[in-house]
Parts: sequence; structure tokens; C-alpha cells
Amino acid sequence: MRRTLQQVEAVESRPCKICGSAAHLFDVVDFKKFCSQGDYYATGLSGIPIYYRKCESCGLIFTTGLDELDKEGFSEFVYNDDYVKYDPEYVEIRPRQNADFLDEFLSPLKSSVKALDYGSGNGLTASILASKGWNFHACDPISNPVEPSKDFSGFNVISAIEVFEHIPHPILGMEDMLRYAAADCLLIICTHATDDQLTNRRLDWWYAGPRNGHITLHSKTSLRLLFNKYGFSYASLNSSVHIGVRGNPPNPRTGHGLPTIRRITWKKIRRLLARHLVAK
Repeated sequence: MRRTLQQVEAVESRPCKICGSAAHLFDVVDFKKFCSQGDYYATGLSGIPIYYRKCESCGLIFTTGLDELDKEGFSEFVYNDDYVKYDPEYVEIRPRQNADFLDEFLSPLKSSVKALDYGSGNGLTASILASKGWNFHACDPISNPVEPSKDFSGFNVISAIEVFEHIPHPILGMEDMLRYAAADCLLIICTHATDDQLTNRRLDWWYAGPRNGHITLHSKTSLRLLFNKYGFSYASLNSSVHIGVRGNPPNPRTGHGLPTIRRITWKKIRRLLARHLVAK
């Protein structure tokens, strides 16, 4: 009897979701691989292969395996009642750490910031900051969607902490976030970049976890291209913290504009990160 092996996903290249260059098959993991510093498959296997591709130009690593899921689909298969088992710090520990970081980093701006925590999950980070007197709001495309309005727009600071790796379509996700942004805006984005993280051609990196919703893994180059596309200058502080500046938003150090952000804020941000921000 003649047998054939069925290809789960075509081997030819696909366009990169950021720059449009060729993205070839890179590796495959089981859907239940989650973000663990120990056993990636402690909860077993699902039998569902998730193929990741890597752009030969900007280095973006992404899967198309979940592209067909809508918000309800992600809620059913990823962000369901079991999600906390794969990310226990999501509920309270990490939101409190993020609130501490933002509270101190943005402290000179307390009277002038209108800020949004995008992809806020349960909204705890913004809630903590609001209780301390901040004009800080929250929205999440899945758990807390809102429509832009006169009152819910014009944010001059937007944070998105552990969000960009969850977005299946980066350009659409960026456009959704920027619907709420003011013309002059400071972005504070936290996601682990792939630079210097992949020691071989296998995707055995702990951060590549489809069960956590980590389906789009950025390089610093892919982030820079994405920021620049919408008029933001880009700088990375390290592999996990990335800053975007458009126009002349408030300066976290002086409370005024940011014409020299690269020169005057990096040292302070690094110091604050060492003390407060622990990215999962």
C-alpha cells in the first residue's frame, strides 16, 4: 500500500507580518508548550503542532497557526479558565510590579500624564495607579475592549507590558493601540526580543510558548520597523524594554518635552528597571 505524508503547513515562504520579506519555516512546537524555565511540557502534549516562521530580513518569528482565531476563539483556547495555570503571576504579582515601575518612572509627570495601559488583562496595573492619583486607564482587546471616544482617546503615554508577543497580526495590533494615542506620545513596550536568545536553529527558548499566547516573537529590528511605520523613533534599553517617541510628549525626568530622550532618560530607566520591573 502506498502511503503519503501530509504536510501540515506549506514549506514555501510566507510574507513577514512586519516587513513583507520571505519568512521560512523555522521550527515546530506543541500547542501546550508554555513559558517555563523548567519543563516546557509539564502539563503534557496536545498533539496540535504550531509551526513558527522566521523572517530572513527583520528576524520576526511568528506562527500563522492561530491566525484564524477571533477574540472568542482566543478566549476559548488560550485565555480560558486554565490560563492562570500557565501564567500564575498574571493575576496579581506582575501587575503590581508593573505599577511600581510606572509609578516611579513617570512620577515627575503625575499632573500632566493621560496614560493608557493597553493589553491590560484584568486592569489591575491601571487600577493601582489610579488609586494613587494617576490619570491612568486600561483596555484590553479581549478582556476589556472599548471604543475610542472623546473621553477615551488622546493618551500621551501608552504602556503595553507583555502584550506584543500575544498579537497575531502586529500591524493591525499596533493600529488598534494607536487609535487611543495623542499626536505627541510616549510608548513603553515590554516584550523579550529574540536578539542573542536563539543559540541554534531550534525554538527551545522558554519565551516561545503558544499555550501562553506567545505567538509573535520580535527582534529589535522588527520592533524598530513597526515603530517607525507609525512615526515613532525607537530605542531599546535591553532585550525586554523598548521605548517609542512620537512628537514631543512629556519627559519622565523633567516633566517637559522629550526632544533629547535618548540622552537624558536611559540611565534612569535602567536603574528603575533593575529595581522594579521583572518581566515574565
